[in-house]
Amino acid sequence: MKYTLYLSKLIKARGMPNMTLEQYQTTMNVVSLENRIMGIIKTRGKIEGSKHSGQLDYLIYLEGKKLAKLTDNMPEKDFWEHLLAKGT
Repeated sequence: MKYTLYLSKLIKARGMPNMTLEQYQTTMNVVSLENRIMGIIKTRGKIEGSKHSGQLDYLIYLEGKKLAKLTDNMPEKDFWEHLLAKGT
């Protein structure tokens, strides 16, 4: 949730930035992936030790790969500055 939390703080401090459609879609994809990962982690905690917890670990891994590809594993500040600078 680090990218989502950083964006939330950024919006509270500066207001909603003007974004192109592509920037907005990327932002929503990042937020969605982070929320999916968090949901899977919470679910895994509830079924810890069952035979399906390994499958959830794999889902976390797959979603994490998507997030890493989308953000290029940049620190959150660098990612958002890069993303918002792309459209200008």
